[in-house]
Amino acid sequence: MAVKIIFCKNQRCRTDQLDLTRFRCDLKKANQEFIELPDLCINVEKVNLIYGDLVICGCDEKVFKSRLEKSGKKIVFAPIREESLWLYQDREAGYRQALLQIKLALNRLKFKRKNDKLPLNSFNKKINDYLEIVHELGPNPFKV
Repeated sequence: MAVKIIFCKNQRCRTDQLDLTRFRCDLKKANQEFIELPDLCINVEKVNLIYGDLVICGCDEKVFKSRLEKSGKKIVFAPIREESLWLYQDREAGYRQALLQIKLALNRLKFKRKNDKLPLNSFNKKINDYLEIVHELGPNPFKV
C-alpha cells in the first residue's frame, strides 16, 4: 500500500517556502506519493478524502490529532514547522532537518504497520505502552 506524504502549504507556518521537488527527489521510493494541500492545518477534513496511510508534514500534530483520531487511518506526523523551519535561519540547514523529520516519520509508520501484524504478547504490549507515553510527551519530552 502506498504511503501518502502530505505537505501542508501555509504562509503563516512558513511551510509555503518548501521546495517540494527537492523533497520528491530525496525521498523518492516506488510506494510513496507526494500530495500538496494548501492550508491543511485549517481544513483538516481534506485528509478524510485521501485513501491509505499518511505522513503529514507541517504544523504540530495537536492541530490535527483530535479531528483525525476517528478516521481509522495510520497517521504519523512530521512536525517540520517547529522542529526545523522555525529553528534555522539557514534554509539549507532547515531543509536537512525537515528531511530528517520526514524520514523518521516514515520509519514510525513502518513500525506501526509491522506492529499491527504481530500478535499481542507481553513484549508487544510493553512496546505499545511505551509508544503511548512517547506519543503523549512528543518527540522531545524536555520541550516546554
